[in-house]
Amino acid sequence: MWVKGRFSYMAEFATKAIGLGFTHIEASASISPQMFSELIEATVPISSIHSHCPTVMSSRGIPISSLSLSSLDKNKRIEAVSFTKKTINLHLHDIIGISDYQAPGEGDMNWEMGAKYLPSGIVKICEIHKWNNEEQIQGVVNLLHKKGILN
Repeated sequence: MWVKGRFSYMAEFATKAIGLGFTHIEASASISPQMFSELIEATVPISSIHSHCPTVMSSRGIPISSLSLSSLDKNKRIEAVSFTKKTINLHLHDIIGISDYQAPGEGDMNWEMGAKYLPSGIVKICEIHKWNNEEQIQGVVNLLHKKGILN
């Protein structure tokens, strides 16, 4: 999500992610099929894919991001579930009250408590929205190590 509107090419994003201390990245729901291809070619491994990725059109001719898992329309819901099943993986981000997708360390999340409940071996993804600036992301990896989230 943080990539949206910041980088023209996914290689630039991958280089920045490595520079910020991340060892893997997530393919976001906001990237196009071309950007997804570029990301696959980048030097940093992809550890998960955010539902729905890449952003494509559904069988109904609407962006898959417009499909809702809670749609009252059974066919829309079935299609949303189908796309989501392909990309399920749970995500790390901070919160301020009920406002989520904050950079870890920028909100109220009790990371020590969260660390107690994470299964061992689970893939951990930082899902940081585009409104977080680079300064807010500095030190995220170190914070998560310190709080026991990352080994």
